[in-house]
Amino acid sequence: MKKQLFLGALLLGAFFTLHAQTLFSFETAEAFTTGTISGQNYWSLYGDTPEENTLVSTEWASAGSQSLKLQTSQSYFSDGTEYGVVSPLLSSVITAESYTITQDVSTDLVSSNGSNMYLYSYYYDADESTYTIVSIVYFNYDGTIYVYDIENSESIEVGSFEGEETYTITTQFNDAGTIGYYINGEYATSINAANGTTTNLLVYTIDDWDSSYFVDNVAYSTSLLGVKTSLMPSLSVYPNPAKDVVTISNSENALITNVQVTDINGRVVKTANYSGVANAQVNIADLANGVYMMTIASDKGTSTQKIVKN
Repeated sequence: MKKQLFLGALLLGAFFTLHAQTLFSFETAEAFTTGTISGQNYWSLYGDTPEENTLVSTEWASAGSQSLKLQTSQSYFSDGTEYGVVSPLLSSVITAESYTITQDVSTDLVSSNGSNMYLYSYYYDADESTYTIVSIVYFNYDGTIYVYDIENSESIEVGSFEGEETYTITTQFNDAGTIGYYINGEYATSINAANGTTTNLLVYTIDDWDSSYFVDNVAYSTSLLGVKTSLMPSLSVYPNPAKDVVTISNSENALITNVQVTDINGRVVKTANYSGVANAQVNIADLANGVYMMTIASDKGTSTQKIVKN
């Protein structure tokens, strides 16, 4: 993967609005305003990125009303040039040896001329003034999600995506020296951490073809995810979005024993226990509007699915 790194001068101060473990939701409550994100709360531009390509936007949000938008200018860079932004330094927030960073991603379209979008984590060494890539997830123009294995210099396909849908990407940095990846709460793959598991910068870029990308609800948590046996194809969760009650049914005669609902920061907001039932209902009327992850445990394994309360 060709990559030219020029992060420019970074302000080493940091500004965060920490609601539990949320790092950035790009909301007005966090002192973000619509328009270019450059210069807001210590966010900076990546390389020669034009300011008009990096916006705090109201066009899409996985929760709240604003998100980060990497906006295409359809420049069609054949040399792989990337446009994007660099977060503030996170050293004062990310302090655990094992932790997760979760972020919601969406794009306006998938096409043969679509943009690639990259989610990087970096480690910045202030003493040496050096930047090291720790992890990479990228959304390929053809609708495929990859992670990049730095140690073996190869891309690993981990999922797929469609336009105007939300995908929750969780990167788990383990003190044992591995990095695990999850999509919408489901385990995707794990690789050896070639450059360690300490990260303190997030970088988002696109290669600027026909599609734009959005990022929202970036969160840090010390609650780690496990490898789950997936029942995703056999479970139906509906209606979704839902206002009051979510119904869970399945086609594999699995017996549901427990349901746990967590918010985007990993906090458990609701649990329900069952004595082995094929169908279950969960009342979410008391939850605030937003995006949640519902983990369903049964005698045949577990599945985690995203639900939206409205």
